[in-house]
Amino acid sequence: MRTALVVTLLGLSGASVLADDGAAVEVQLRDGLATPTHFHVSGRVLRLDRRALVREKLTRMLGQPGRMLDAMDTDDAESIHVRIAVDGTTYSATTDDDGTFDLDVEGLRTALPVGVLPIKVTLASPGVVLQRGGEGVLHVFAERGVLVVSDVDDTIVQTFVTEKRRAVKQVLTKGEDTLDAVPGAPAAYQHARAAGAAGFVYLSGSPQNLYPRVHGYLAHLQIPAGPLLLKNVGGDELLVQRAYKTQRLVWLLTMFPRLGLLLVGDDGEKDPEIYTELQRRFPARRIGIVIRNTTGAAVTSPRFAGLMVVPDYTADPMVLASQVQILSTQ
Repeated sequence: MRTALVVTLLGLSGASVLADDGAAVEVQLRDGLATPTHFHVSGRVLRLDRRALVREKLTRMLGQPGRMLDAMDTDDAESIHVRIAVDGTTYSATTDDDGTFDLDVEGLRTALPVGVLPIKVTLASPGVVLQRGGEGVLHVFAERGVLVVSDVDDTIVQTFVTEKRRAVKQVLTKGEDTLDAVPGAPAAYQHARAAGAAGFVYLSGSPQNLYPRVHGYLAHLQIPAGPLLLKNVGGDELLVQRAYKTQRLVWLLTMFPRLGLLLVGDDGEKDPEIYTELQRRFPARRIGIVIRNTTGAAVTSPRFAGLMVVPDYTADPMVLASQVQILSTQ
């Protein structure tokens, strides 16, 4: 009754996009990542209903705070069968109780071409109608070279994670077109691409609900495109960063066994410790580390031992490019 009243008050009573059985859905397909013989694609299926339309209009009325609340309040569509088309072949997957599907395929007989491939998701569950979304891209990286794996918050975008009140203000009041880049970040990442980086992967501890927002502001800043890995709140503990990032980084090392990794992060949380531990665990791998100093700690601090530490990217816009070139020759 309350929803119906709000719908009427907001002038949405004539909306026709939603069936009573809640069968209308959208697919949020994330950029996939691959080698020529191994790919991984994931995404979410979310239900659309009258409540979603109400939130959509409230979002327009409230601005950025409304958009953030809307992003975090999703109706996950579980047990939905999807078909995923990759390079002329169709694969199947099913969403879990968070509405998430994952497809990991190894040992491809026909190699994928290096570059960016279009991918498309359609639905295979009867009575479920795809209303929006379902198209994306797969980044196929060369088997050799250097992959740049970067944190996002306070490494690329100014979010002030160590200043909680200021961080909350950034999240609630700024959209993807108004967030500020870390000084020099767009140029530094573009130089790394020009220096021959095999590709870019972005690893953040933000929840997957914020994928459109984070993906949008990286694109707005003209940061080189690449897969964005976020937390699945249903499977990853929201406040546990070290184990989460370590697990994802080990997965990347396993998926790309011949690539060197340039790890870029900041000292606001545990990036120096996570990256250093990864170097220790995988001594045979080419791993470089660049850390942005956000806390003002002395560069002689033990946690920075052996790491490249910079306040931002303005003093040396080529800092990432030079590390890519060094790792490429090792």
